[in-house]
Amino acid sequence: MSLLLNIPSSTVSGIITQWKQLGTTATQPQSGRPHKMTEWGQCMLKCTVL
Repeated sequence: MSLLLNIPSSTVSGIITQWKQLGTTATQPQSGRPHKMTEWGQCMLKCTVL
């Protein structure tokens, strides 16, 4: 399969493993600092500036 898609076999293996464990290949939430402004706050800032 990796030869057909021209990608490394480790990538294919990682995707298959992720599918078996999580049932999806979508990017999962990661740890880290949250955004300082909420979506609502960003929208209000854009509306105010415009």
